[in-house]
Amino acid sequence: MNNTFDFNRFSLLLKKELWSGNKKTLIVAGAIFGFLILIAILQIYWSGGYERMNWNMFPMVILGGGLIFTSVIFHEFNDKTGTHHYLSLPASTFEKFLSKWLITAVLFPIVASSLFWIYSKIGDAIYFNHVSSGYTYWKLTDWWSIFILKTYIVYQSTYLIGAIVFQKYTFFKTSVVHWVFGIASSTLAAILFRIIFADQFDGMFYIDQHLNMQTSDEVIHFMENRFPSILEFALWFLVLPIMWAVGFFKLKEKEA
Repeated sequence: MNNTFDFNRFSLLLKKELWSGNKKTLIVAGAIFGFLILIAILQIYWSGGYERMNWNMFPMVILGGGLIFTSVIFHEFNDKTGTHHYLSLPASTFEKFLSKWLITAVLFPIVASSLFWIYSKIGDAIYFNHVSSGYTYWKLTDWWSIFILKTYIVYQSTYLIGAIVFQKYTFFKTSVVHWVFGIASSTLAAILFRIIFADQFDGMFYIDQHLNMQTSDEVIHFMENRFPSILEFALWFLVLPIMWAVGFFKLKEKEA
């Protein structure tokens, strides 16, 4: 038997993961679905604003709901008994990590997006039954929806690490780490900018007002056309694999 990955063993583990706590998951999903329908009806018939609702709610469901869900995916680590029981399961570290990754990075966005699409169709039907005028309705294939899903996948990788590293309040602790990292990165970038372009400053923090800030066409072309592609490539093929690898080794470290 392969100690790293065995399909039959992994299938049993994944089935266990999906069925354990499925009742609570279904209740939460049903509650959110019903809440969205209720808010849609209230906005359509009374307060107004349904035209913008789905564009605003989709990020909340995918990012907010998804990252909270990812944060608690290793709920077994909340106490020593659960940790010992989970780590002693007859499955490899890779299989355990892969099962959690599949549930949070693949199954959640598919299921959540599908349920939101169903809700939006119900909401749109109610809207058009009440209001004759059209509006720009939310679409799952729209660039905004795709962007939100991509953003979720990137952040999911870091919140999965937080779910492994932290025992309790994982969502809040991981969010604080994000906040601290963002401030530290911005501060470092500002310091480097100040050092590299020191001759362009008039004083400690003020850029020379007489400085010619005109940018060449080559730089503009690079920033508008090539830089976004480079950034996206770095996120998908550098940052994500590194984050997932860190999560795997953190789980392996926990088993040691």
